[in-house]
Amino acid sequence: MLVLLVLLALGASPFFDSTTDWHGAFYPAAQQVLHGRSPYQVSTFLSVPWTILPLLTLALLPERAGPAALFLASLLTFVFVFVAYRLGPRGPWIGAILTAPPVIHSLSIGNLDCLSLLGFVLPPQIGLFFVLMKPQVGIAMALFWLVEAWRQGGPREIGRVFAPVALALVLSVLLFGNWSATRSVDPVNSYWNSSK
Repeated sequence: MLVLLVLLALGASPFFDSTTDWHGAFYPAAQQVLHGRSPYQVSTFLSVPWTILPLLTLALLPERAGPAALFLASLLTFVFVFVAYRLGPRGPWIGAILTAPPVIHSLSIGNLDCLSLLGFVLPPQIGLFFVLMKPQVGIAMALFWLVEAWRQGGPREIGRVFAPVALALVLSVLLFGNWSATRSVDPVNSYWNSSK
């Protein structure tokens, strides 16, 4: 299956030449990690450090094949379908979600929205790692989990739910320095921001 995915990705790679997120941030950051350096040497990499982990294998492929493999993996693993199904829609609504412009756009630019959305249907202790990959997508869910943890058990439950991701964030600062404060790119006014 993996060999088939790689062959399909290589064949489809000419159609993924303008995947801004892959070429502009994820691929260069993954290459830095593969060469033993910090992903934050790439000024356009604005994500939490564990975002790179699922991309390392794809970064071993030729640069143009990576986003095609990401696109195919997103579709073949049915992440969007699984998340939509778990959140309620059935029947033709699943098809409507898969053909919605934000989903098509996310898939076509080499983005990781599918992983962030997967966090919505996972237990909060695990889901937080996923929703923080794209905080602009998942921050509301993190706040919801914070309120729910408070309602279910106060500070003790908040600690139980948020301790794993808090520990990972502290370790990432120890390893990479204050990576969130050293960003030199303005994501709102950058050329690759397609939301404006």
